[in-house]
Formats: sequence, C-alpha cells, structure tokens
Amino acid sequence: MYCPKCGRENASDAKYCVGCGVPVSISGVKLAATGEIPFKGSAWGCYVHSWRNYATFAGRACRKEFWMWNIFNTVAFFGIGVGSALLGLGEEGAMGGALLFCLVALLPGLGMQIRRLHDTGRSGWWLLGMLIPVLGQLVLLLIMGFFKGEPGGNRFGVGPRMK
Repeated sequence: MYCPKCGRENASDAKYCVGCGVPVSISGVKLAATGEIPFKGSAWGCYVHSWRNYATFAGRACRKEFWMWNIFNTVAFFGIGVGSALLGLGEEGAMGGALLFCLVALLPGLGMQIRRLHDTGRSGWWLLGMLIPVLGQLVLLLIMGFFKGEPGGNRFGVGPRMK
C-alpha cells in the first residue's frame, strides 16, 4: 500500500509509513488501497488551485483540474466578449479584453499543463508538441484530458489525489 503523503510503498499490514510516519491505516482499515485518496476538490476549487499555483511547474495536476481550467477559461473568454458588447466597447474593446485575459492566463495555463503531463509520467517538454499543427494538439488533448495519472508517486512527486 502507498503512503497518502509521500507515495512510498509500505507493507500491506503497515499502520504508519516507514518513510514519513503518516498513518496509512486506521484500526486495520487501509486509507487508500491503491495509494490514491479520492480528490474532494470542487470544480471551482480546482480552477482556483491552478491560479494559486500560477508559476508552479513542479508537481502533478489531475484531469479534473485540467478540464475545469479549460471550461472556466472558455466561459470567461466568451463572457468578456458578451460583456464588451453589452457595454458598447465594440470589436476593439472585446479583442483587447480577450487578449489581456489570454496574457494573464498564459503562465498559470502553462504551469497547469506541465503538471498535468507530469501526472501522466511525461516531461513538460511534451508541450512542444503543440507546435505540430492539428496532430500534436490532438495528441496532447488526449493525453492531458483522457489519460489517467500514474497511481502513487512518480518521478514528479506524489499524485494530486494523494494530497
């Protein structure tokens, strides 16, 4: 069984992690049979988590964080356009607002995508695949959006569901 804090593998009957001392079972009940604790973050919490870790490229991010980031940013992007139209700012105002939002969200988005690739066991350098028109973007969407993360810890740290 894996430790929910450090990801270290322990004996199946262990009560505490041999690496960090965190309880891995309580009264003989395993806290996490696969090494993963179900992620209890809300959709909004996942989105806010990406903003709070805006320049964090180390660690891992779950699929839920990836999808919430993309969904909320898409809604915000369209909201800027609708808001600009309602305020009568015209096409230039809408484009300026959308461009500003894209620039502000660029660094947190890169950080989240790199952490998501880390969760699947891949280096952040895989993001360069975005430069390959259509195919590279499709492959990265499939990897980041649909592939499960590696259970337990990997070379990039403890899984996001284990924190």
